[in-house]
Amino acid sequence: MKTTQLFAVVAIAFAASGAAFAQEATVVPAMSDTSTLTRADVRADVLAVRADGSLAALDSRLGLAGDTMSNVSRQAVVAQTKRALASGEVALINARSYDAAKARTIMVSNTVSMAE
Repeated sequence: MKTTQLFAVVAIAFAASGAAFAQEATVVPAMSDTSTLTRADVRADVLAVRADGSLAALDSRLGLAGDTMSNVSRQAVVAQTKRALASGEVALINARSYDAAKARTIMVSNTVSMAE
């Protein structure tokens, strides 16, 4: 009797767990790898969208508008990179565990050395 009850309990447990993982299958339509447009058609479309201002509007909604050029010289960037390497900031960022207190100390020392 106990074996039958144990079997029944196990069967019910398996049935209940299978229902929890059931999902409705969704069919995703296949996409074609080939385009029907030529390169010239795509370029013409982009130029037309730029001319009417739609591309700029899309860029502003995506947060891409504005001047993306840096006003920092190459020499300043190289100096910042060397300072970050020498101070251990880069090693800290790439470490497996991040030490926030050490990062603050490095940030303060780098800020002070940049001001000098």
